[in-house]
Amino acid sequence: MNENHETVGPKYYQDWLVLFSNITKSGITDKLYEQCINGKLEDRKYSLNNFKNELIKTINICLNKVINSYVKEIGLLFEFNDINTIILRTQNLKLKFKKIAFFNYLSFLDDSFLDELNKSFNENINDFYEMYLEKLKKQSIENDNIFELYYILKKYRY
Repeated sequence: MNENHETVGPKYYQDWLVLFSNITKSGITDKLYEQCINGKLEDRKYSLNNFKNELIKTINICLNKVINSYVKEIGLLFEFNDINTIILRTQNLKLKFKKIAFFNYLSFLDDSFLDELNKSFNENINDFYEMYLEKLKKQSIENDNIFELYYILKKYRY
């Protein structure tokens, strides 16, 4: 933090690598998110391509962790028939996806890269929803209770 209590983001490629490492280890916390959106890349002439590769890798790791954690947690909550918490976790999932999309605030990235990254990011999220919904739909044929979970996910996904 600086003297105005604003979160200071990374400036150099090495700083970003440390931040990406922290994100992949602990997930994208509020503090790490703030650091990301306040970050710059001073030495981009030499490191922009490497930065982009590390960014993509970090985003993919975060998405996988968030999705896997959600599926596992929802399975446990469903076992206990905790529908209210399932709804909250599903709404929270959307917020986590928005945090992972911190790259949209990085003004030093070119528009064509951001467009491609957003397209890929959104496709991955949609693929998850479609796959999970299809799985729940098939299971709901055998178990009426699963239909409620299917409906919740379908309703709150957007």
